[in-house]
Amino acid sequence: MTAERACSVVCGTRHMRELCLRTLPPRGGVGAAVPVTRHAMVAVRTALDSYTATAATTASLIDGGAIPASDKAAYGDCMVGYGRARGAMARVADDLAGGCDRAADLKPGYTVGLRGMDRCRRSMFNYPASPLYAMNLADRNRTLLAALLCSLVPAPRVVTSQSTFDSTTKIGLTSMFVIYTNLGETLDDVALDKKLFDTVLDRFLSVIAGIE
Repeated sequence: MTAERACSVVCGTRHMRELCLRTLPPRGGVGAAVPVTRHAMVAVRTALDSYTATAATTASLIDGGAIPASDKAAYGDCMVGYGRARGAMARVADDLAGGCDRAADLKPGYTVGLRGMDRCRRSMFNYPASPLYAMNLADRNRTLLAALLCSLVPAPRVVTSQSTFDSTTKIGLTSMFVIYTNLGETLDDVALDKKLFDTVLDRFLSVIAGIE
């Protein structure tokens, strides 16, 4: 699956699609197809790298005395969420590297990652001017992107003479809808219909073009 196709399938908003395309630069040439597990791995490792940078910035703020003593508990609780997310997403990365080929096996890990980001978000809710507030929002989006891409695993198509959609259709659309809903986001019917069309096999594109 190409990076462009993967981003189109899982992203329900322009902001998330732009983040996805920045995270998954074309490999092997523009439009090159790679296993979807590789896309998921890139997104997971990008999220992990960002967690590390956010934790380092937070430690620097605290150690440098930029955070009032009365606010340190909130920052500390936020970092607890990051610690849990980092451990969980590291396991997801290990599973992907080890050849995991089932989305269900990855779900517990990225679910904990999302909850870790939400814990920090709740802790920093009353500190919107803090740099950590904005960094956490960005990290939450990176975690969500990783989760959505993980929901596409496995990527292999199961095609029969009666098959119109590839094997990512049911897995990807259902998981994407559930993840967005659990995070308080929504995807309207138009967005879901577009994602459904994006999962159609190439030989049926002329039919879909007529529907769209």
